[in-house]
Amino acid sequence: MKVIRKISLLLLACISITSLPLTARAAHTQLPNGVWRVYISNRPVVPVAQQTPVWCWAASLSALFGYFGHPVNQQRIVSRYFGGPVPTTGPPAVMINALNTEWQDDLGRRFRVASPVTNIYPPQAPTGPFDVNNIGMINALDNEIPVFYADTTHAMILVQLDYIPVSPTSVQIVAGYAIDPFPPYGWNSPCPGPNPTAIGFRQLQPNELTALFAGIPSVTNLP
Repeated sequence: MKVIRKISLLLLACISITSLPLTARAAHTQLPNGVWRVYISNRPVVPVAQQTPVWCWAASLSALFGYFGHPVNQQRIVSRYFGGPVPTTGPPAVMINALNTEWQDDLGRRFRVASPVTNIYPPQAPTGPFDVNNIGMINALDNEIPVFYADTTHAMILVQLDYIPVSPTSVQIVAGYAIDPFPPYGWNSPCPGPNPTAIGFRQLQPNELTALFAGIPSVTNLP
């Protein structure tokens, strides 16, 4: 994919910015040198290993839905949008819809997911919306909400950020950590990082801190 426009996590665009929480909570810890760490802490995001080389988006959606108590097989996710479990990437329009629609999980229970999203994937026009920024992701993690996150080539679930507050409306991202569905990270093998026993958990590499898509989900159970 030819990248026309890139932005780092530090510069992830948004429409509105909320106040940055600076008091330690269960999932918010101050580290040395002015660094803060925010992370999912109450329950894990269980990794779902992608079943084809290009199903990172579907496997990450499956893991995300599972976190909220709604298992949805990645083959069903792909089939919903492409008519069958074909090996294909997930265009931004598909990911936006998948994060803002009604689903029926593998147990027959209905739920609705709604997510503010930032999408600047080129060259698929149009880009937008631009509703998620760094502080929004920090606040989401601080409230135990994982973030659907994609860089230039790969989709994952963001579960931890290390950052330095710069002002009430901006931060410097120091590091990011995600649940990666791609082998060996997404299968039953430990990964490098602060928690090497967490299956699928690893630190993002510098080139992966280029966010082109991010969504912060909320899930409502339906009758």
